Amino acid sequence: MAAEAVSGERLRHAAVTGAGGFVGRTLCRQLLAQGVQLRALVRSADSPVPPGCERQVVGDLADPAGCDWDRALDGGPDTVFHLAAIAHAPRAAAIDQVNREATGALAAAAFRRGLRLVHTSTIKVYGDQAEGVLDEQTAMRPDDAYGRSKLEGEQRIAEAAARHGGDWIGLRPPIVYGPGDAGNFARLVRLGSSGWPLPLGAVDNRRSMIHVEALADALVCAARLPQTTGRCHVVAGGPAWSTAEWLRQIAKAAGQPSRLWPCPPGLLRAAATLAGAGGLARRLLGSLAVDDKAWRQASGWHPPISQEDAVARTVQALLLR
Repeated sequence: MAAEAVSGERLRHAAVTGAGGFVGRTLCRQLLAQGVQLRALVRSADSPVPPGCERQVVGDLADPAGCDWDRALDGGPDTVFHLAAIAHAPRAAAIDQVNREATGALAAAAFRRGLRLVHTSTIKVYGDQAEGVLDEQTAMRPDDAYGRSKLEGEQRIAEAAARHGGDWIGLRPPIVYGPGDAGNFARLVRLGSSGWPLPLGAVDNRRSMIHVEALADALVCAARLPQTTGRCHVVAGGPAWSTAEWLRQIAKAAGQPSRLWPCPPGLLRAAATLAGAGGLARRLLGSLAVDDKAWRQASGWHPPISQEDAVARTVQALLLR
């Protein structure tokens, strides 16, 4: 976090949605270490919260009847971190309710009280692939229900800000990885640390990712800015590596030789499609490179951990589980 971005007048008491999630737990640990009083906004009295957080039940974000945001935000918080979201559900309506409607209602409640809102969006508002380097001038073309709902959630925040004079900022991260990850990066770790020969040596794509500690640090930096931007920024944890380079770094961290042999990517795509694994091929072979210069210039932020160290820590933690 850039020292010049820190303001002591704000971020003494924060409310956090999604506090029990992968990013939320890390964010809460960082905030508590900085002496911030925390209120975790949760679905029910049984919802887990990180140690040291006050529990505040708001209800189910997927319930069209809505959550009691007014009671949740009364009595203390100066900042709201909104991380709660769903990516998959049997009905698209549930995704829309959580990521769009509940987000808009939370924003309105926060702005009516003069609170700052720090929103966690997603790089998927641009779609799953990008031919060139993606930045904040890139056209937004979400290609699934999750990406569309997150973009509409951003729009609901902007509308509420226009009505109430809202103070807000958002970040759009790519794949987030780190200890405790159970998603795409964890699968990549299993692949890269297996020691198996892999036909990915000729893959020359570019993929940006961000370590969970780096994303949490960026969110804290956003909350401490003297003045927010009233917009969402793309953010990344370091250079956009090829899938082959990510696998080499994983193998190195696991103490395994990197056994990558070259196979034409077109042949890999065709074989994967025939095997019904076209989605996997797109993730391994496609590009999504992020240029976060605008965010870094607006905030002075830089990742608190190098990408090489971030990969090493993650691999060691996942392999020891």
